[in-house]
Amino acid sequence: MAKKSIFDSLGLSETVSSIREKINAGTSGAIFRRTSGVADVIVVEHEDLVPADDGVATMRPRWVCSDFIVHAGRDAKLGQDYEGVSVEIFINEKLIPGLEMKVRPDYSCCFEGEKLRPDPDALEKIGPLLNDGDNSIRYRLVGDL
Repeated sequence: MAKKSIFDSLGLSETVSSIREKINAGTSGAIFRRTSGVADVIVVEHEDLVPADDGVATMRPRWVCSDFIVHAGRDAKLGQDYEGVSVEIFINEKLIPGLEMKVRPDYSCCFEGEKLRPDPDALEKIGPLLNDGDNSIRYRLVGDL
């Protein structure tokens, strides 16, 4: 007859085995690592007719966009907290000053006021940097990581 371990006797064999697997995965970072992710952002230029003081209206560009869906991944460090860390945004490899997001407790990112879209003034900074067709967007965590 095979000798049972104390864990088998107590019905904890599977639990101990599961804990061992998690510890092994944890030491390699695999179990605690969560990947970062983003969704495509669509930016469209609209022409608005703006009246002038002299009564002559002119066309002025206005930019609108889809939500910026950004999720900051976690490192293998236990207890790591990115909450409040700034996220810089680069459009076509150019840093956009004043356009930044913050990491929330659930590791998602948002603009000031918990919004997923930048305010219209910030969006105006992006417009002139865009090319027709595809453009690149890159995010970088900044601060005490």
